[in-house]
Amino acid sequence: MRFQTCSVCVVLASLTAVIVACDSGPMSPTAPTSQSAVGGGALVATIADPGLSQETVMLKATAPGLVSPGDGVVVTDPAVVLTATSPATLYAVPWAFQVRFEVYVHSNPGQPIHSDMVPQGQELTTSTLSVGTLEDLTLYVWRARAESDGAFGPWSAIYGFNTAFASVEPPTPLLPVGGIVTSTLSPFFTLKNGAVTGDVGTVLIEVELALDNTFTSDVEILRTHTRSRGETNLFLSKDLMPATRYYWRGRSTNKNLPETSLLPGDDSTAPSGFSPQTAIQLTSDWSETATFRTPTAEAATPTTPSVPSPGPSAPSGGSCCPPPNRLAVVQQVAAETGYPGSGINVTDFTQAVAARLAQEDGDWGRRINDSGPLGKDTVAYRVGGQNDNPFSIDIVAGATTSNPVVHWNEHGQVGGTWTPAN
Repeated sequence: MRFQTCSVCVVLASLTAVIVACDSGPMSPTAPTSQSAVGGGALVATIADPGLSQETVMLKATAPGLVSPGDGVVVTDPAVVLTATSPATLYAVPWAFQVRFEVYVHSNPGQPIHSDMVPQGQELTTSTLSVGTLEDLTLYVWRARAESDGAFGPWSAIYGFNTAFASVEPPTPLLPVGGIVTSTLSPFFTLKNGAVTGDVGTVLIEVELALDNTFTSDVEILRTHTRSRGETNLFLSKDLMPATRYYWRGRSTNKNLPETSLLPGDDSTAPSGFSPQTAIQLTSDWSETATFRTPTAEAATPTTPSVPSPGPSAPSGGSCCPPPNRLAVVQQVAAETGYPGSGINVTDFTQAVAARLAQEDGDWGRRINDSGPLGKDTVAYRVGGQNDNPFSIDIVAGATTSNPVVHWNEHGQVGGTWTPAN
């Protein structure tokens, strides 16, 4: 094979000798560079080329294979890591290349918004975009190529991805936590909703309940949509075992819904070859693990009260007080009515609880305050058959706030007048 004279030749002792061409004549098969009449690598038909610049290929290297983010996906994290398979030399001399990554706004392909050159990895090479580089709801394209001493290999295919920065954070367990002993074998679970960023549609809270802190012995999985008040309650479908320690945790998700949020924007304007993902499917990490114990069977408040036929009030001097803890009834009515969050107001909810309690014991009713109005979030138990000074129980915490929570808080005999629930 014939070579034309070079004005400058650099020979490195060892198998990594490099011969750089000085003109367009035939080149040594061991040289890592040569001029090509084809500008750039072959473009795989993934997304239409928005008009990215192409330089003359002089480096005998394969084009990197783009791995992540994949073509046509939706990126929800603003800190993107570009990943490509590392290029390889086409000839006998081993050679380690640099890899250049470029990212462009599809609608403005003149200058890259990210251009980074890093040493190639053994199999994969990565480049990280710092937070703030990408804008939300924007279509980007990216590519990569090998470089060495100012010579360029062929560009990879062009991949496109859209941004829709969204996230769901795990909820925070509020009740029952801290190893407390519940009053019932069917406690409800209260969690503070996790933070949500972006348009993710309806968010569910999922609770996992188990007999061990590794959750290998699940007892039940509960799911419900988050409530707008900021806290969400979930209810068991069956009683738990008495005198038993349980572990539970929660997470947020918009998966497995009949319909989730669509990617904002009009998909009809998407460039040719781009098929955007239309639903952002997200699931948070699990929350911290909470624990509680159930009471003994003898100490547990019945979950489903007996419902005798309504009858007259107990005779004067009947047993009291305090009346039996009926939190289970409050929880049951809350589950049936959807309170809070379903539209029923606190006064109507309290009335529904009082009416349910009165079915099991006619001494349950409402309390009229000394100042005149009916207590909007309290039920009352008639003491000794007398209407004056009933035993008062508050059943809603934070009734006047945006985050009410059902509970059972005994105020005692604090004045006022008892009145029937019906």
